[in-house]
Amino acid sequence: MPPLRSKYVIGYCSSMPKSNMTNTGFAHVVEDGLVLRLYVQPGAKVSALLGEREAGDGPRLKIKLTARAIEGQANAALVELIAELMHVPKSTVSLQAGSTARLKTIHVRGESQALLSKLQQLTVND
Repeated sequence: MPPLRSKYVIGYCSSMPKSNMTNTGFAHVVEDGLVLRLYVQPGAKVSALLGEREAGDGPRLKIKLTARAIEGQANAALVELIAELMHVPKSTVSLQAGSTARLKTIHVRGESQALLSKLQQLTVND
C-alpha cells in the first residue's frame, strides 16, 4: 500500500496493541462495517489522529479537528477526515451519536475486515 498522503497529521500511540482493535476497544465490527467510538477535540491548530484515549465509558480514538464546533462544522470535518483516512466515500461515513458532544460514535459502511485493516494501519506503529 502506498504511503498515506493527507493534509492531516497522524500520531501514533505505541501502547495500543492490535488486539485492542476488536469489539472490546474503540472499533466495533458490525454486520455492514465498523462502528468507531471517538473523542473529538474541535478548534485545534491542526487536524490529527492521536491514538487511543480512555474515556469514562471505555476506550475511544482521539481526534483533533481544526474546524470549530459551530453549526455542525466539526461534524462535517470529522466525516471528511474519517472518509479520507479510511479511503472510503464520505457517503459511507455517518455520525450515529454525539452530534453536540465530544464523545461521538461514527459508522463506516463497507467490508468490516478491510476497514479494520485500514484502521490498524493508521493507528498502530509498525
